[in-house]
Amino acid sequence: MKRYVKQIRLRIWCIIVFLAVMIFFMVLSGELGWGDSRYMTSLMRTYSGLAFFGCLVYLIVYLVRYRKLLHNRELMEESRILEQDEREQMIHDKSGGILVDLGIPCIMIADWFAAMLAAPQVFYTLTTILIVLAGGKWGLRQYYKRKYS
Repeated sequence: MKRYVKQIRLRIWCIIVFLAVMIFFMVLSGELGWGDSRYMTSLMRTYSGLAFFGCLVYLIVYLVRYRKLLHNRELMEESRILEQDEREQMIHDKSGGILVDLGIPCIMIADWFAAMLAAPQVFYTLTTILIVLAGGKWGLRQYYKRKYS
């Protein structure tokens, strides 16, 4: 159990660092005027804001969830059992695993930068995220859940 507590604390620390970097970058980009390209349409300006604040909300929700786990032993034990379930781990690995879990945020960051520069790059990266990675990951996960249930 101590190992899992350390793992949760590491996750909390990583989320806090990522939040600090995101806020620092947003303040820096606001001060330097990044994202004010004349090629940026109003749709891209809106999307850039939604992507940034959506990511902030996502990270804050997970931060609150992990902090709640640290304070409630029963929830932590339940979460640990669910994460260490061999069936769930196999389904996660077969549906893309850690590569897709890290690939989607990386492409989202690239998409956020592209939204500040020009519209065509946003549509290419957004299509990749939604159709290939997110849809494929979800589809494979559902397939393997049914196959191995």
